[in-house]
Amino acid sequence: ELQLRKDLADSQAFAAALEDEIRDLDQQLGGASAERRELMLQLESQARIEEQFAQTETLFLLSEATVFRQSNTVVIRLFGLEFASGSSRLEDQNEALLNKSNRAIEVFPASTVLVEGHTDSQGGARLNQKLSQNRAEAVQNYLIEKFRIVPTRITAQGFGSIRPIASNETN
Repeated sequence: ELQLRKDLADSQAFAAALEDEIRDLDQQLGGASAERRELMLQLESQARIEEQFAQTETLFLLSEATVFRQSNTVVIRLFGLEFASGSSRLEDQNEALLNKSNRAIEVFPASTVLVEGHTDSQGGARLNQKLSQNRAEAVQNYLIEKFRIVPTRITAQGFGSIRPIASNETN
């Protein structure tokens, strides 16, 4: 009987130690489970961004724009949008491309938009700076007025000829 009591006490101590170990493992798994959930959310978010990027990329012809990513930023470089030399007036021929640009903006409803204006190297630096700013603002205003984009979502910045997006060489 004494041996049975000793065996019982040993078994109870062993069971208590196992219960402690199980609690420790449950806590570790709980943390791992939370990490797994967080990773799954990140993967889902990344997949959504990839889908949005692919959707945006298919909106434009190769002759109209290039769509690429820089980190978490989607960049749409329009080279089909043209202005008359020395002008910041948006021509009617740009309407289709601006409509596509709006659809691209709609794909990212929580995004902010930066419209960059550029010029060629003809003319003085100050004039080109002003012209590029006016062009960027013309596009900004068009998007705000025509598509009702909230003005705080969109900014315009002119770069003149200091940061060309195409060759400034003439043949």
